[in-house]
Amino acid sequence: MSAPQTADFRQLELPFELPAGDHLVQSAALFDGAILLGLASYAAPDAPGTARLLALQPETGDWRTLHQSALEPREYQKEGLRRSLPFELGLASMAEFDGALYASLIGLREPALLRYDGHSVTEHPLPDAPFQHLIAWDHGLCGAPAGRLTDSLASHTAPARPLYHSADPAAGHWHEISEPGFGDDANQRLSAFGVFGGQLAAAVANPVNGFQLWVCNRNGDDYEWEQWLDQGAMHYSAAPAASALAVFAGDLYLGTGLPPGAADPGSHLKPAEIMRLDAPGDWESIVGEPRFSPAGLQVPRAAQAGGFDQKDQVGISALNAFDGALYAATAAREPGPFQLWRAADPDRWQCLTRNAFAHPGAGALRTLLPTPWGLLAAGAWHASAPGARLGAWLSDF
Repeated sequence: MSAPQTADFRQLELPFELPAGDHLVQSAALFDGAILLGLASYAAPDAPGTARLLALQPETGDWRTLHQSALEPREYQKEGLRRSLPFELGLASMAEFDGALYASLIGLREPALLRYDGHSVTEHPLPDAPFQHLIAWDHGLCGAPAGRLTDSLASHTAPARPLYHSADPAAGHWHEISEPGFGDDANQRLSAFGVFGGQLAAAVANPVNGFQLWVCNRNGDDYEWEQWLDQGAMHYSAAPAASALAVFAGDLYLGTGLPPGAADPGSHLKPAEIMRLDAPGDWESIVGEPRFSPAGLQVPRAAQAGGFDQKDQVGISALNAFDGALYAATAAREPGPFQLWRAADPDRWQCLTRNAFAHPGAGALRTLLPTPWGLLAAGAWHASAPGARLGAWLSDF
């Protein structure tokens, strides 16, 4: 196991104090010369929270709050029992399209899409359910619903809903581009989105048979989907979800693990893996467990077992390319600090930190965003006292 390497990541600081409690940078994007962050904060699980859309000008260090709204408590009472919502509330995802930045606001009221044009923020309707994922593709936006909202409660145990596309999201004109759950009743919500070679890649969670990966091409008015992976890449129910997708050096990389809000399937969950794909069914293991597949014997090219040789690292919580290297953040089964790994050659990985850069109370990273000022790494943290520092860093490689 390689020793952590020196990396120059500086922690970002907010100009205002945050209360004690749980905080989470759920999403981030570049827009209009600034870094935008979607921040959710809760003082307690059974108390209302706050969602903020923040803008940072890295060159000056100036922050602006573009939007702020109340969030429902994360826990609720039903049949005399306290239960947790099965997916997170807040600004789950962001994407730029047609000169504006769109952010999906997940709440128990009517689903909404925030639109920021550089001057003001407006709300726009969504079809039926809030979007967990947003991505720009095919001259429009694609959205993946977070789950089903019924009787003011949320559920992600029902089959996945269709994916949607809109060439005019500000007008609320959306149409379906896939079957619900890709025709498989055991499929649940989409767990990762990506664009690869002009195609839309969608990973869908399946706790019964293992995750699936589907790739879409637009052919006239038709959206033609092809399955690239199924059965959790031969790990079946022990690999219920692919949690991250990224393109590096012309290839599609996939990281496995539990997406936010997903139920832990128990002790048989495999440690996090990374694999590389370039065609349907044609994949090779980069980090993971050796096994046979329809493509032949898979031996990890990096000579590292799942979780980068750590069985407790069960999720790739973020994956992205920046400045000639691929970055992967891992999350442990039990809440704790993230790890961050880097590879200029995906067959050779270096650990940048095993303890979230010594940030007290840090949890999983949720976003790795390439920017002109460095790589942004941001995620969750618990503040035991007011004024705790933001769980976000910017590299200076």
